[in-house]
Amino acid sequence: MVDELTVPGEPTLVVRDFGGADNGRAIVLLHGMGGNALHWTALAPLLTDRYRVVALDLRCHGKSGDGPWRWDLLVDDVERAVTRLGLDRPAIVGHSLGGAVAAFWAQRHPECPGAVDIDGIRAVETAPENYIGGDPQTIRRQLAELSSAFQAQATTMAGPLSDEHYTAMREQQRQLGGDIAAEAFDRNMVDRDGSRFLRPNADTVAAFRAQMTEVDLFEVFASARCPLLVCAATKGLPGTEQFAELLAAQRRGVDRDLALAEQANPHLRIERIAASHNMAHEQPGELAVLIRKFID
Repeated sequence: MVDELTVPGEPTLVVRDFGGADNGRAIVLLHGMGGNALHWTALAPLLTDRYRVVALDLRCHGKSGDGPWRWDLLVDDVERAVTRLGLDRPAIVGHSLGGAVAAFWAQRHPECPGAVDIDGIRAVETAPENYIGGDPQTIRRQLAELSSAFQAQATTMAGPLSDEHYTAMREQQRQLGGDIAAEAFDRNMVDRDGSRFLRPNADTVAAFRAQMTEVDLFEVFASARCPLLVCAATKGLPGTEQFAELLAAQRRGVDRDLALAEQANPHLRIERIAASHNMAHEQPGELAVLIRKFID
């Protein structure tokens, strides 16, 4: 049976408790930007035979409250949820944004049995030296086009959604991930003055983009103080073919810096997964096997 629990504080946090083994180690699942706890519905049941599994709605997402957006505050939120639930030395597993938070947790918690970062590595919008190979002019053009697409998305999120736009976006999510993806989409909707708005809001998204560009997660990987598994995607997301050269150059830069971090830190392990950034939905079974082996 799945329960939902509230963690008091600023902001209020909501945890989805998938249950699991009463005497097993706990796993805390952290979703990506624009996601929420429901995005773990396919993966979580594959772990509950051995672990107690809970998923957190991060601040500004799902049913949790709003608050300032900083890496240290996100890690503090996880601390607050872990304490409230009485979890003893849980493993932390995150996707994308949540993966970065898991890596920061590994940097802060040497006693953690294991943290897993599922493709929360580096923003596509990054410094020029992080694109390796490819035609520089093509990469600059594709980066400009991608940045424009991100900005258009942010503009959409800033205003209320019409009934037509809401229906179209919800159906798009359903086609990508089935009924649970549509339900997760609704979990990020909020009603204000009779209008629908999508969470997180535009200010939070802008802060996230800026902080992902500024942070060097490879320094975090290299300084992790507990076992840290980073799962790196090797394929592009469906529908991103027009950015293929940019994404390939960015991935080569990621591979270069992952290798350096792995050499620097014996706690760090890298796994390359033949899937896209959405691997938690595409290959939950393979990820569950990796997580179980790593944490055990």
